Amino acid sequence: AKERPDNLFDLADCGLKEIPSGTFSLAKVLLKTHLLLQNNALRNLDSGGNLSDLQHLQVLDLSSNLLQRLPDKFHNFPSLQILNLSKNRLQSLPPSFVKLSSLYKLNLEDNALKFVPSEIGALTQLVVLGLAGNPFSELPDQILKLANLQELTLPVERMRFPPADVCKDGVDAILRFIAGTRTGYNTSTSISESHSHVSHHGPQETGCAQASPDASFEQKPQNQRLRAVELERQLQEDQKGQMQLAFEANQSRQKVLGQLVEDEARLHAELTAVQRKRDQDHTKLVHTLLSAEDSADRLIQQLLSRNEAAKRQEAAADLDNLKMLVNRPDSSFELRRQEILDAMQTMLSVTDEAYRGYTAQRQVAQQRTLAGDVSADQEVVGLLADRHEKQKKLTSEIALEEEAQKAAFAKLQLKQDARAQRLQRDIVLIEQELCYLTKTEQDRKAKRTEVNQQCLNQRRADLVRLLAQLSKEQQTRQEELKARLKEMEQHRVDDQLDYWLIQYQRLLDNKPPELSNKLEPEVEDILKLAGGMDFASNLQYHRITYAVLQTMTEDDLQRIGVYAAGVRRAILGAVVDRIQASKLADI
Repeated sequence: AKERPDNLFDLADCGLKEIPSGTFSLAKVLLKTHLLLQNNALRNLDSGGNLSDLQHLQVLDLSSNLLQRLPDKFHNFPSLQILNLSKNRLQSLPPSFVKLSSLYKLNLEDNALKFVPSEIGALTQLVVLGLAGNPFSELPDQILKLANLQELTLPVERMRFPPADVCKDGVDAILRFIAGTRTGYNTSTSISESHSHVSHHGPQETGCAQASPDASFEQKPQNQRLRAVELERQLQEDQKGQMQLAFEANQSRQKVLGQLVEDEARLHAELTAVQRKRDQDHTKLVHTLLSAEDSADRLIQQLLSRNEAAKRQEAAADLDNLKMLVNRPDSSFELRRQEILDAMQTMLSVTDEAYRGYTAQRQVAQQRTLAGDVSADQEVVGLLADRHEKQKKLTSEIALEEEAQKAAFAKLQLKQDARAQRLQRDIVLIEQELCYLTKTEQDRKAKRTEVNQQCLNQRRADLVRLLAQLSKEQQTRQEELKARLKEMEQHRVDDQLDYWLIQYQRLLDNKPPELSNKLEPEVEDILKLAGGMDFASNLQYHRITYAVLQTMTEDDLQRIGVYAAGVRRAILGAVVDRIQASKLADI
């Protein structure tokens, strides 16, 4: 039901015994205007949530259920137009039912209504009213207040007032009968008075007095139907205009969101490319450094092997020279010794030079690696800054576009408001009439003709007073439109807030069982001290934390299922002792 793209929230034919929790708030978040719950086994509406979340609802179908009563707050539907409660077990309607001011179709057929409440006359917009299949037998006089009523169904076989034969003749006959019955006393009184004055007025005037009310009553339903048709047409035009405006706003929002997604994808691609390039450079530098280290290691191994070989050769040569010196000492021994020392010094110099070259090469490789990392970090920071600037720019554009849409919507609302247009036309007509009166007075003064100046002044005063009243009504209507715009904006903010609250509630509902069903250590210690571990499941079910337990009273513990009075007092005493112990520990 919640995934449908249209305005329907359909839970019909689901065999529900109660409405799923959160259904009303979910319908509000999804902007659903039609809620269908027919053909279930519902006994009440309490489990669905807060009825105030259905303020935008236009159609509500609860037919073919087991409802015996409606909640007392069954009036939080200022936009409700169609309500179907047929085939239930309703015996009465709540008093707040009459506050459904926008309702024009009401179906109460096949219920257990023993009487029709007189307050139903407050539903002045009703066009269709279904009451067949109920055990009542009389209609209240207040049914005459339903000026727009065109279709009415009744349990004809049970009806005593109006009689069954009158009910079979249709709505006009029923209303005419009730009107004649209610005004019968006044009519007979007027007839007796006319007969008492026969000698003064004659029979002809008496006949006229009796015929005029019937003629006016015959003309009244026709005017009522015309007004109802005009009202419905204006309502359809207003709804079409609002739907068109909402569609354009949605398209604009989708376009901006698409642009944001494209920018996000492009920026992500750029960041991915930079990161890939950085990884490649880093890998290349690491390979270069490893190859340099391997080359230096090979050079050191070669030098060490050469040194070992040279040392062995020199040791052998020294041994030979020593033998020669021992056997035949001469002056060449000192020269040979000096040559050996010079060779050793040369070898040490070559080894030191190779080691210094290796160290310098390794430092250069490290510096290159660090420089590459710094440049890559600078590029990433620059890209992030550009992304932030683009997001700020797009946010400001969205805000400006929303303000422009609000202004356009206000102008469109004022332009399409039928009442404002009617007031404007009336003001123009009155101004034209005043101009005409002024011109007439000037002409008559110029011709010096005698006229009833007092009558003209009275007419001018009436027109001026009417003009002032219409101007005041026009100003009041403009203020009402502004207030409606503010209310719509507040509803939009509330819807956004409710959306995040619902997301938070879903997060809490999806919390792992091992976290949600586990008591806090402080609460578990208190239960152990009070000997109340048998009631641990009650505290787990109600998610009682240590902070909540500190504020609870004995009545609160009893309400959550701790029925043992001694355990309740022991728990509260353990909480007090623990609080005092923590205070002493802080001191």
